[in-house]
Amino acid sequence: MLWWKKEKEIEVKAMLTMDVEKFQTECLKQVKQTIAQDQAVKIACPEGNAVLLSEEMYRGLLASVEITQESGLKDKILAALEDAEFLEESEVEW
Repeated sequence: MLWWKKEKEIEVKAMLTMDVEKFQTECLKQVKQTIAQDQAVKIACPEGNAVLLSEEMYRGLLASVEITQESGLKDKILAALEDAEFLEESEVEW
């Protein structure tokens, strides 16, 4: 998934690439793996490429686009992160 970090970097997970013939034979397996591992799959074919995403990754991309499109929202989020106080994981009672 993509998200903004405090340093304004975006994390991008590696994308698996396969040709369309291999994808066709392994379609169900790849769909299940994409969902389970939240990993994108680039499907290459002569006419162009397509990308298979999990719904979670797709919704994350839409949220990222919305944040960048809404005037000032990104700056408000980054400012709130600077003012926020975070606890170490060891300090949280689970």
